[in-house]
Amino acid sequence: MHQVGVVKLNPIVARSVEQSGRFVSTGGHAEGKVIDTLNNIFELAVVDRISDIHFEFDDIDGMLVRGRMAGDLMFLEYSLPTELARIARTKICAKSKLNDQERLIPQDGRMMVYFGGRRVDIRVALIPTVGGYKIVCRLLDSNNSDIQIDELEMPFLIKEAMKRVAESPEGMVLLSGPTGSGKTTTLYAMLRYLNDESRHILTIENPVEYSIKEFTQIDVDGNMTFSMAMKSALRLDPDVIMVGELRDEESAAIGVKAGATGHMMLSTVHANSAPETLTRLMAMGLKSNSISAVMSAMIAQRLVKKIGADAEIEWIKPNDIERQWLQKRQMYSESQVFPKIVKGGFGGRVAMIEMIEMTQDMRYLMDMSETEPNWINKLVEMAVNQEQFETLAQAGVRLALEGKTTLREVMKAVGATGYVPTRRRFEQILIHQGLLSLESLEDSHREISESRHAGRVVTLEDYLVKMELCKLEDVTNAIKMAGNLVG
Repeated sequence: MHQVGVVKLNPIVARSVEQSGRFVSTGGHAEGKVIDTLNNIFELAVVDRISDIHFEFDDIDGMLVRGRMAGDLMFLEYSLPTELARIARTKICAKSKLNDQERLIPQDGRMMVYFGGRRVDIRVALIPTVGGYKIVCRLLDSNNSDIQIDELEMPFLIKEAMKRVAESPEGMVLLSGPTGSGKTTTLYAMLRYLNDESRHILTIENPVEYSIKEFTQIDVDGNMTFSMAMKSALRLDPDVIMVGELRDEESAAIGVKAGATGHMMLSTVHANSAPETLTRLMAMGLKSNSISAVMSAMIAQRLVKKIGADAEIEWIKPNDIERQWLQKRQMYSESQVFPKIVKGGFGGRVAMIEMIEMTQDMRYLMDMSETEPNWINKLVEMAVNQEQFETLAQAGVRLALEGKTTLREVMKAVGATGYVPTRRRFEQILIHQGLLSLESLEDSHREISESRHAGRVVTLEDYLVKMELCKLEDVTNAIKMAGNLVG
């Protein structure tokens, strides 16, 4: 197998007193060695924030281990010969309540580890392979269940929009993104924001990723489908329902019904962008008018590698391939420079968010989808009017210009998909022209929001001129170029 990288293991620290969260030896020297190996692997994963551990068991070659860190798989410096690998597999299966002898069907389980005072729940998937087994352990950091919306590393306007749509008494908010893109963390942050004594919050998941005692949580297993759980949930007088995923027409139809009958419905679907969550529901068989009537917001989310705090960078112009990528998305400027890591590396990941709040004009447009073939493109053009909206590509380029990631990583995360708006807001034009900094714009949005909460009406264009962040002439010209998108 090709070794894409090696993670050096940290020295073994003193054993924690919370032995219940570790693997425990009940045998001799050989088993003790296996137990130490497993505990070291999981401790490494917890400390270094490895999201997934891949155990590859082969009847001849023994056990190899890889870990996914910041989105990339890397080989870990641990392996076991065949006789010890069997013990390791048995221990993992026992701790996650899986049948170690089953060689015909895949199995799903769950376990918990406790290292350094941190509890981490782990989702375990096992499948028989040619010559052995594959076990993948997904680490679910319980600390993420306590994250509030304001603690998410996202633009201020995105967080304000999330609060706004979450507070609606009814409707539907859908998130899309690949596995491991942080969707569950975002959903739970919204649930935490709504969590007070006045609301009954209910979640339906497979499995329940974060245990919250204030919530009613239903774990969907082989004896209960999402649709069955959702039908029952509607009879439990919930105010807010979070469903892990709308997988088929039946579950999507129940979700739409819930959002239209006095409940706030939060869920996820498989789609490449925010507007494509709508076409995904239509592809499931739902009618456009039933979707448009209930939809509150659509959110697409991706995670991109974040430049480490100790990394040294230099600012360079994009190369030919990067320039073409930017030009295709109408984001290229001669003055642009992007960070390049010259020493150090990445540390963690940061979210790119594409969020559209559904408006009445958008609902009307969607209702006309059968006779309007370009309705989804027109919906994106309408979304440009919303201050929080930026495409995934625009969000990624902004993060790169802020020095948080590299343009190369943005291109990898975004790919070639996504809609390209033909228009931009006036503040985006000012930034593109180098007449306004991203930091000043973010600070301006915060100040304007505080003024509005205090009952004072302040527009962005007036604020930029009043605070001498931009010249009146530049703002006026940008507004004209944007096609008077202000307001």
